[in-house]
Amino acid sequence: MLKTFLSGVLATMVLTSGCSRLPDVGGLLPGRSDTGDATVDPTDPCGAQNFTALLGSPLAAVTLPADLNDRVLRPGDLATTDYDPSRLNIELDDGGTIIGLSCG
Repeated sequence: MLKTFLSGVLATMVLTSGCSRLPDVGGLLPGRSDTGDATVDPTDPCGAQNFTALLGSPLAAVTLPADLNDRVLRPGDLATTDYDPSRLNIELDDGGTIIGLSCG
């Protein structure tokens, strides 16, 4: 029974791992530049400016770096009030289109 369950979980993981979100944002993360410098802009600690090209795109059609510290906020979503300056908040409209980016 457990073996069947684990096989099903593994199969689901393998099948869904091929799903991706396009376009790629170039892999730039906060605190990193394309030259490898580890500098953080104090006015943009989460690197939101690196992702402005995604504004107006459906979230389902973009690829975000796997190690990005992000939070997706849909209309009506409850969100924690903790402030994490390194976290990228991605605000969506009712249709799932990215309409805002902010740090926190």
